[in-house]
Order: sequence, then C-alpha cells, then structure tokens
Amino acid sequence: MNKIVKIDDNVDQEALDRAVMVHNEIIVRKAEIGKTMFELGRLFKEMRDNKLYLPHGYDTFEEYIGVPELGLKRSTVYSLIQKHELYVQQLDISQNLLYQIGHAKLQIINPVVLKDPTEWIYRAKELSRSDLKNEVRLAQGKPPLEIRKEIKDVYAFSFEKYKEFVKASPCVACNAGDTDAHHFPKTKGAGGRDTDLIPLCRICHTAYHVDPFDFLWVNRDKIFKYFFDLILEAYEIIKENKK
Repeated sequence: MNKIVKIDDNVDQEALDRAVMVHNEIIVRKAEIGKTMFELGRLFKEMRDNKLYLPHGYDTFEEYIGVPELGLKRSTVYSLIQKHELYVQQLDISQNLLYQIGHAKLQIINPVVLKDPTEWIYRAKELSRSDLKNEVRLAQGKPPLEIRKEIKDVYAFSFEKYKEFVKASPCVACNAGDTDAHHFPKTKGAGGRDTDLIPLCRICHTAYHVDPFDFLWVNRDKIFKYFFDLILEAYEIIKENKK
C-alpha cells in the first residue's frame, strides 16, 4: 500500500480507509497516464516513419497530426516521439520506471541526460520538479532559479486594512456602494479563509447565497475583472515600496 503523505489523527477508520483507497487509485491512474503518453509516442513514431498517414489520405505527417480529432499540438506530438526514441530506444530505460517519472520531468533532464543517464534518471525519480530544474541548471553552468518571493516578504500585510479596502470598494456585481466583505469562493462556514473576500452589496450578497452557481455564472466576467484590477493595484503598491 502506498503511504499517504499526511494522515489526520482525528479521522475515523472508515474515512481513513476511503482516503487510502482513493489515494492509491490516483497513483495507479497517474501511472496509466504515463504509460499512455509513451504508447502514443511509439504509435506516432510508427505512423510517421512508415508513412501510415498516406492510406488515410494525408500527404504529410504534419497534415495528419493537425486533424481536429487528435487535438494535440505539433510540438506535443514531436515531444512524445522524441522521448520514445531517446529513453526507450536509445537509452533502453525500463518503461515502468519511465511511467513513474513522467514526461514533465523527462523533459527537464533532456538537455543533460546523455552525460550520465543512470544518475539523471535517478534524480528525476527522486527530486521535485523545482529541485530537478535547478540541478539541471547547475549542470549547465547556469545559476539556480530564485524562489518566488511572497507578497508578505516585500510588503507588510495588514488583514484589517485589506478588509477595510474590500468593504470600501463598490459591489462586484452591481457597482453599488455600502458593501459587505463576502467570503469567496467558499463561505466561511464551508472553510473559506478570512483573507478570501470580495465586495458585495446586501442584495447581491443575498442573491449569491440563494443560487451561488447562477450568480457566479452571470457575474463571472465582473468577478474576474475585480481580481485582475486588484492584482494590478497590488503590483503598483509593491513596485512603489521597492523604490
């Protein structure tokens, strides 16, 4: 049985058994996705190399992979083929191991894997994507990527000031004044955090609770614009305080 990363001691046995079962199924399905991706690489390579697209009425492989029913980007198809050629045919890596690692990590080690295949395959299996990226960059003589700073690291945050700002803003839905700081996207009772707030007048606030899905659908563009404008304003504040 796969070990779950975190177990809540307060969970009853039935919930724990269910959590373990679902977690294990997720691991299995994830491995199946990896297997499918490599199988697609093999099949696309066969289609291209043997010109099996010709009997389908396509003059070129590029024309074939552009059909709507495939729904894949040209770069994705060639990436799948390249990984099959490199990791399965050239390096002869166990396919089960490749399924576990996944295409994303293999893509990261592509530039350096031929220098020491065993070591880089091991690193790809054991390291997180961010750590793996930095290992590859160091191997290429590049500086490691900086960890993104949180806003709290560059600008002193005050929850009370933020709440006052939200309540002083016009209603997201109707632009009326006299707004509440409404928890979004979850209500506080459903686990919404105190910092997850949007301004809604009393009428729109009530309408949201009557039919949340309809309210969100009708006002989705306005809500998106609110957060977009908020991000821009936060950017300007941070930029000003960095001077």
